[in-house]
Amino acid sequence: MIEEEVGIGHETAHLIVTQDLGMRKLSYRLVPHSLTPEQMQLRLDACEDLIDMADRDPNFLQTIVTGDETWCLRYDPEGKRHSMEWRGRGSPKRKKSRSDKSRIKTVLVVFFDSEGLVHTEILPEDTKLNASTYMEIFKCLLQRIKWLRQARRLDAAPKRCPAGYLQTLP
Repeated sequence: MIEEEVGIGHETAHLIVTQDLGMRKLSYRLVPHSLTPEQMQLRLDACEDLIDMADRDPNFLQTIVTGDETWCLRYDPEGKRHSMEWRGRGSPKRKKSRSDKSRIKTVLVVFFDSEGLVHTEILPEDTKLNASTYMEIFKCLLQRIKWLRQARRLDAAPKRCPAGYLQTLP
């Protein structure tokens, strides 16, 4: 370490490096993957198209629907607060091992627009998230968008779709 080599204290070395030399300690930034120049150009072109459409139509951003998916794992529902109990001094502390990640997991898919939540899908446990599953989700999403936009135009959008409106995945 610098302080040992120079023979100064840790705090003094830190002040010299950060204040006198103006250095900062930074970590590298993680990116999901590196893009090829072609992929970067395609993304740049898509962004420019979006900017052009937004410039031509002031309501364009209200038409965008975006989505994401996440894994949901099932854990032991008893949390720290629920497991609390009164104990006297000297009573042995109760121990509970941390729950292992559940083997039971499912995928939650959500879609939003400029006004909030549009659609959610909780996939059955063993459903694979592949092209055919996404096609079924997108069919439901398209129906939901049409229904929701019509209801919004009428200024009567209820909180949920009518019962049985959305299809269920196989």
